[in-house]
Amino acid sequence: MAVPVMVKSSGDGTVPIQSASALRVQTAYVEANHVGVTQKSVTHKIVGMLLGALPAEPVTAGFDADLTGASVSMNLSLSERTIEDGKAYEIVVTTAPQDTLDARVRVRMDRNGALGLINEIPINVRTECLERISIKGPSLKPGRYLFDLVADDDRVFDSEELLVTGRDD
Repeated sequence: MAVPVMVKSSGDGTVPIQSASALRVQTAYVEANHVGVTQKSVTHKIVGMLLGALPAEPVTAGFDADLTGASVSMNLSLSERTIEDGKAYEIVVTTAPQDTLDARVRVRMDRNGALGLINEIPINVRTECLERISIKGPSLKPGRYLFDLVADDDRVFDSEELLVTGRDD
């Protein structure tokens, strides 16, 4: 069934939304940066349905809300998937419009298959109609890192991975 879709922006600008939806084919809108869209569970679900591995069903790619209109979902995106050590990157948190955001970004490093806590970045924001916040990522040594967006009740809303290489890699 065709339904209208309202979007807040045209993504990260790599592919303009007009180009992405110009063909007369189904289009799914997923809140993520250009590379990060491949890491989203809704993308995996859609690809699974297209390949026949999952039963076809309606998919909503966006934020859910409870009956009071309160947001029950947040997304985490990293501006990069791979960086050299010492290079800058951003951590972007998006949510349905709200006036209060209390969460934290947990940064863990993969050490031979075990994840060790490196850092926790608290996010406590009070402002009118907040939808997106961008944070400068902490400096990291070479390695593979997992970033989790965690609510105050320890619910993990979203996760992203980052590979940090040495300058000579």
